[in-house]
Amino acid sequence: MNEVPLLKVSNLSVNFYNSENIDVVSALSDISFSLAQKQCLGIIGESGSGKSVTLLSLLGLMNTAPGITSGTIEFSRDDTTINLLENLDNYPLHDIGSISSIVQRQFNRRKEQLNKNFQAIRGKQISIIFQNPKLAFNPYYSIGHQICEMIQLHTDINSEEKVKAKALSWLERVGMDDPEARFYNNPYGLSGGLCQRAMIAMALASEPSLLIADEPTTGLDTILQRNILNLLHDLQQELSLSMIIVSHDLKVIQTLCKDVLVYHSGMIIEKGTTKQVLASSENKHPYTRQLIQCELNSVCLAGDILIQNVDNGGCPYYYSCDEITSRISKTCAQSNPSLHNIDDDHAIRCWKYHDI
Repeated sequence: MNEVPLLKVSNLSVNFYNSENIDVVSALSDISFSLAQKQCLGIIGESGSGKSVTLLSLLGLMNTAPGITSGTIEFSRDDTTINLLENLDNYPLHDIGSISSIVQRQFNRRKEQLNKNFQAIRGKQISIIFQNPKLAFNPYYSIGHQICEMIQLHTDINSEEKVKAKALSWLERVGMDDPEARFYNNPYGLSGGLCQRAMIAMALASEPSLLIADEPTTGLDTILQRNILNLLHDLQQELSLSMIIVSHDLKVIQTLCKDVLVYHSGMIIEKGTTKQVLASSENKHPYTRQLIQCELNSVCLAGDILIQNVDNGGCPYYYSCDEITSRISKTCAQSNPSLHNIDDDHAIRCWKYHDI
């Protein structure tokens, strides 16, 4: 009997307005993936490819109209599966050709209704480690105070003494030096590494079943990066956590994740096991191959590879691709390929792997 996945995302699409607030542009297009219980999934791709938008969508934190326009996000816990986007179609956005007060009111009404679905799981069942922990913490309160607040909101512990003891135990669990003293530190009084540990403690204090980490090692030196990776790996094993890790650093994904999604222009252009996608092999999307080459050459992945969309609906990687042949050239320019299974659990969005 197949185990029900903890998280199943189907046909998720998200739109934004452009800078002139006139035209709608696609931030995510038809995103589908699933996450098994106790597994770790990686998401890679350069800045602007849609990784963080996916994470915000999973938490119901899309605050800009038109936002999520279609799809389902199914979350399973205690033999119950809920669609966090239930009734999305009951709150359509009309006249989305240009932003207006009417569109904004429609969006706010829809968000208010959908937010009720997310309130039951956000922070409790799904927690997030944000990319910059010093900005994610409230600078006016100690980290101990904020961890205690998370425990009070999302657990049954209500005694102040027990709440503090629980917070201290989490600070100790994530390897914080002198937890009793650090409890009273404000975020700006901590180094980047210690602040990241405090953020991990706060995210796990509610004992979630899914932990999301958005660039968990960005801005840390090599030694601190390794320490944080080891910590996340150990906690995942110890707590039987499911995890989604977003990173520009392929080594982070290879260290932590069993499976990986490769994003480009708001779409998944390759997915499979980390070994299938990132290990040396001829079967790769040209964009994935270039990402790996950038990593090998120590080139930053944050926007170094040009993203250019084809106006007539062709492959979004068409103008940057160096593997187009005469067999597929016309098709590449005119039509965006679907994800094509080339092996068990390995799919690539590239005409090179289609029979045409």
